[in-house]
Amino acid sequence: MTDLTIVAETENNSLTVTTPNGNTHPAWGTSYDLATNVATPMSVTSNTFCAGGFSLANGSWAVFGGNQPTTYQGVAVKDKTNNPSGASPYDDQEGGEAIRMLTPCDDGSCQWQEGGAALTMTVGRRPAIRETLLMTRRASGGTLLLRGLGMGLSSFWAAIPMEGE
Repeated sequence: MTDLTIVAETENNSLTVTTPNGNTHPAWGTSYDLATNVATPMSVTSNTFCAGGFSLANGSWAVFGGNQPTTYQGVAVKDKTNNPSGASPYDDQEGGEAIRMLTPCDDGSCQWQEGGAALTMTVGRRPAIRETLLMTRRASGGTLLLRGLGMGLSSFWAAIPMEGE
């Protein structure tokens, strides 16, 4: 294994990526080949600042939560004082409710999956503390999101089942 996968917060990185809908923005996800010293951008559309992630029992990676959409110098897009125009130069999405999944592949084509009903939490969370459930009644290797702040409002916990549960 010579690849390193990086997910970064929304910022103005020089490496760019074009999303499936044709928008180009700084890359916040990257696959880096340690043997060749080549970085390949990966599409991540939501802000991962303050997100928490780990590997699942099946070899996939999961990243939970994050932050609100931001503009230059980390100013929130909806901050009317510091961003009165509401400009969103990065076209980043709300990350607090996001679940991002990456299933490794051998051909270099793997991409982060995020959004939709299956990969969106009902409440925004940051930071998310998570544990892999090694012993469950079905020994599924599911995930338990132990706690986090509901975007600064309250603590929570939630169980995230594995596929087929």
